[in-house]
Amino acid sequence: MKQLIALLVLLLPCMAAAQENFLQKDTLTGGEIRFMRLNPRAMPVPLTSSRTFLRTALRMSYDDELRLISTRKDNIGYDLEFYEQYYNGVPVEYGAYSVHAKNGIVETIFGNYRKIDVVTGLGQSTEKSGLQTIPVLTEKQALNKAIEFIGAKKFQWEDANAESALRDMKNDPTASFYPKGRLLITEDTKARRFRLAFKFPIRALEPASKNFVYVDAITGEIIRKDPIALCSNQAGTAQKRYSGSQAITTDLFRGSYRLREGGGKNIVTKSGNTFQTAVEITDNDNNWTAAEHNANGEDVGLDVHWGLEKTYDYFLSVHGRNSFDGTGGALFGFVHAGSTDNAHWDADLRAAFFEDGTTHFGPVI
Repeated sequence: MKQLIALLVLLLPCMAAAQENFLQKDTLTGGEIRFMRLNPRAMPVPLTSSRTFLRTALRMSYDDELRLISTRKDNIGYDLEFYEQYYNGVPVEYGAYSVHAKNGIVETIFGNYRKIDVVTGLGQSTEKSGLQTIPVLTEKQALNKAIEFIGAKKFQWEDANAESALRDMKNDPTASFYPKGRLLITEDTKARRFRLAFKFPIRALEPASKNFVYVDAITGEIIRKDPIALCSNQAGTAQKRYSGSQAITTDLFRGSYRLREGGGKNIVTKSGNTFQTAVEITDNDNNWTAAEHNANGEDVGLDVHWGLEKTYDYFLSVHGRNSFDGTGGALFGFVHAGSTDNAHWDADLRAAFFEDGTTHFGPVI
């Protein structure tokens, strides 16, 4: 007990100082950091040390790693790094983190770290989750389980015309709808635990369906199925810069949410000043908090997206006009599209561009 008290006495000044090293911090109930805005003056973290900093800040276990998958520089001068989480060399589904830096110094980190190992107290426990990461089933055996589960009379890869069209579209003579499995670690939300699984895209023609099917790589049990949907409307909540918290409609895409609304409408909101360079604005859980999106001004995208949705709804319900052209034309909104105190409509591209302001205004919406 005396040793523990002595340790805490030594640690308390460090813990107090650590509070000054970040300006904002958002955590989950388990303590996992979703967002952190650093204080560059108190603790400048070089971008070259971002991987080491993430490991320390997230209290990652020995078996976890973050692999850098891409980098880019955005249109307002930030260097962005994107990481995927692996556990014992196996990718962890939806485990991802991004780092934003300016002038070589990290300013914000945010993402979704999946805590596979048990972490307790001030350090990491030696207790393991018991997750086996070597499959018992082969990919072929797991695929047979997935096909049996869907139980269709005919699958898309069994249709010669569909296979030919896919090869033409991809300009690849080997392209096929025949499912290829990906071995990964996924969360079984019902059992509240992580499982090693094969994930297969199963496309059926009779009856028609498109689903990702997750097969436990140890037992062969079907964990779940998720729809394959490039445009799937979802109800989200956004804390916007100018209009407070409002409901918005977003699109579920590859495990995260982006500012798009389909289903009879076609509303797209991006960040950038051209169609070629603009990027998606995304969120992990469809709860678009200020803590997550204020850092680089992406919260104004939430205002624009909500505004486009409300404008579309008004003209359709009050005036019977379907979008700006009366025929359901796509509504594109681009934020961070320049630095003047202005916004404009491009009559040729048929898109609205909202600039960041310099003299009289902040970002214009």
